[in-house]
Amino acid sequence: MNSTDLIDLPGIEIDQVKKMANQYDFYGHATAQKAVCPACHHASTTINARHLRKIQGLPIANRTVWLILKTCQFACLNPRCDCHFFMAPLSFMTAQAQRTNRLNALILRTVAQRSSTATAALLQSTGIQVHKSAICNLFKKKRHD
Repeated sequence: MNSTDLIDLPGIEIDQVKKMANQYDFYGHATAQKAVCPACHHASTTINARHLRKIQGLPIANRTVWLILKTCQFACLNPRCDCHFFMAPLSFMTAQAQRTNRLNALILRTVAQRSSTATAALLQSTGIQVHKSAICNLFKKKRHD
């Protein structure tokens, strides 16, 4: 099994894995060759820039998992659109997120059974780096959705 299959994140190809004492760093890139502008819905294949994102994923063997991904910023070529540049969305996370949707779901299931302080301590012991305040913010956001 290769690293891309191991983490099973659509649209991502893993190039390198670094194993350290308490964490795994998965280095990879987004594979999208085109994306749709969120403002005007026109497709674009013009990549304007690439950005590095660091996202926490589900732990493996009680080790923190970090995804260090090169993502693409596309240019919208529609002259009537106000959105000149946009990031290609990744299906496994929300825009500007620091954690995958799967990790957020695990955090929410855990906090439903205990306090945010107890949840943070429990998750830390399994390799998930999350603060009490981040858990509270995630829980509040979920309640409003």
